[in-house]
Amino acid sequence: MTTYRLIFATDGIGEPKEVEFEADDASRALVIAHGEAADRPAELWRNGERVCTIRRKTEAGEFWQLS
Repeated sequence: MTTYRLIFATDGIGEPKEVEFEADDASRALVIAHGEAADRPAELWRNGERVCTIRRKTEAGEFWQLS
């Protein structure tokens, strides 16, 4: 298992916070992040390195944007 961290900045939706969790791989970490970051953008980190930024988009249905 690998330790991942979601980092939420102050964004007008909520207070800054960090959520640390264990996952087998990055795809499982994204599934967990989906539940934790339901309404807010967040950065996903693994072992001190940023994996991606996630953001829910709803313009043409609902989907996640990863960058």
